[in-house]
Amino acid sequence: PALSVVMVGDSFTFGEGVKNNEAYPFHVERLLQEKGIDAIVYNAGVAGYGADQEFVYIKDYIIPLHRPAMIVWNFNINDVVDSNEACLFRKNISNSYTQLPAWRNTLFLSGFIIKHSPEWLRQTALFDLALRLPSIVTRKERYTLGCTLPEGTAHDKLTSSLLDKLRYFLSQAQLLARKNNLQIVTTLVPFQLYYDSAISNQDVGDYHKLRSVLNNSGL
Repeated sequence: PALSVVMVGDSFTFGEGVKNNEAYPFHVERLLQEKGIDAIVYNAGVAGYGADQEFVYIKDYIIPLHRPAMIVWNFNINDVVDSNEACLFRKNISNSYTQLPAWRNTLFLSGFIIKHSPEWLRQTALFDLALRLPSIVTRKERYTLGCTLPEGTAHDKLTSSLLDKLRYFLSQAQLLARKNNLQIVTTLVPFQLYYDSAISNQDVGDYHKLRSVLNNSGL
């Protein structure tokens, strides 16, 4: 049978703004087949996802429902912000992490309200204001109650929070890989700005910190 590979990540993996045959997973499949490897590569990238959503996606859906031979988990420096604003895991008193329900996130709530509201209500100005109210109050497009660090939190603290959480995700991913007899590979998706002299020192620092964590993850 063909090697089944699932690629997980955000819009960089999904291929936001490009055709399906221009997205990263499509080219990986083509390169594998050119090397004589019979492989099917599935694009499981979701625009807007952060590391928290991707970890849940892997453990609750991809592994139990699809059981691929390999998962390629792609990261990007966007995850520093995304993992805060779309936070689903909070550190607990035992220094581990507790998963929070999705309804605590304002974006999830907005989607739920839109889905279950009648068309006439969705056309009103009051409805639009109600959807935007959480963003107005929190000053963030996404915010998870009891998890997202507040506006004005130092960037170093955001980065440290993500890296600690990422180490937890990767250790759990190792256990899942052994238990289910599959391989999980992590990558740090390159981005053009990294090679541009105009990139900020902050982004370069985040890139190298993420790379260090991934290189030492054992995956």
